[in-house]
Amino acid sequence: MHEMEKEVFTAENAKKLQPIMEDFMASCDKGEENWLADRLEKSLPEESTENRQQIIHEIEAGINTFDANLTSLQGAIAAGDTKEEWLAETLRQNLPELTELEYGNTLFQTAKALHLENEQTMATIDGTPVPATFEEGPMEEYDWSAEENKALTRQLNQEIKIGALAGQVVNAGFAMAEKTPLGEKISELKNIAAALRSGDDGEVKKAASAALVTGVQKGIVPLPKSTPVGAITALACGGVESAKLMLAYADGELSGQQVLDRTEQIVTVQVSQGLSIAGEKLGRSIGTKIGLAVGTFVPFLAPVAVTVGGFVGGMIGRLAGSKIGQAIGKAARKVAEIAKPDVQKVWNTVKNVGRSIVNGVKSFLSWFFD
Repeated sequence: MHEMEKEVFTAENAKKLQPIMEDFMASCDKGEENWLADRLEKSLPEESTENRQQIIHEIEAGINTFDANLTSLQGAIAAGDTKEEWLAETLRQNLPELTELEYGNTLFQTAKALHLENEQTMATIDGTPVPATFEEGPMEEYDWSAEENKALTRQLNQEIKIGALAGQVVNAGFAMAEKTPLGEKISELKNIAAALRSGDDGEVKKAASAALVTGVQKGIVPLPKSTPVGAITALACGGVESAKLMLAYADGELSGQQVLDRTEQIVTVQVSQGLSIAGEKLGRSIGTKIGLAVGTFVPFLAPVAVTVGGFVGGMIGRLAGSKIGQAIGKAARKVAEIAKPDVQKVWNTVKNVGRSIVNGVKSFLSWFFD
């Protein structure tokens, strides 16, 4: 059974997360020295000072990794490479100790888990039942070749693409942010607003990350409490980036297609970062454990995480001021309409191969190599 299959981020969760986000964003906006440490102490008093400092360290490291990877991917695309090529190279660099067999198992189990998440999201869009998935038996032993691993990376890239598109179409998080009441005393956070337009958003990403870490630890954000801080940070960074994209669309700086393309880039970076963290934590056993641990290390395509990421982006927009919040919300609805024609087209090319992976190694291999 998939770990996050039944978890949902509800309006009630949103109401509980909103004041936490508001507190962190207001502290960030003031920009006082040690604002993050002070706010974390108030939000997570049960944690030791040492643990809170470790959280800050991991948030900062996670943001640096996310930003560096996004810059690297965008540079590769500008140089003529594809997202698939960047993903293949980056994953192999981040998992250097794995044999070809272990690497193949990792790709296979990740693609399988992400496909199951995409099936849930597409069922929501289509209004159809989620296809049945049977309890897993022992993992099939197979000696993956480099060529077969390329096919797996290609499919993983396609799962990322459909996940990014489908998340835009569902638009649950941004819609939820629009409906969630703000605190009575909150005023326009001008430094947050400036960061969304200038791109100097490091402090905003720290605030969003710390708010989500707090939400996970308090059981408000329905992700496993074992989810690494780095993975939560990547989710928060995606929310901040999505707010920036929607604002750029509203300002006429980006087209709808450019927003969709950049959203795919964000999700590609998130998945890469999550697998890198999994590699650090699980070592060479990642190939046999990642299937059941995707919800912990690579939650980014799961419906609950897609909603949380959109909520973060939408709420940051609202806290930046009513005009920006309204512009971001309207942009998200327009981009959802732009994505609708593409999502079914892409899904039709992805779903059968993805289902072959769900059905097992032999099924996948017969699809590509028979």
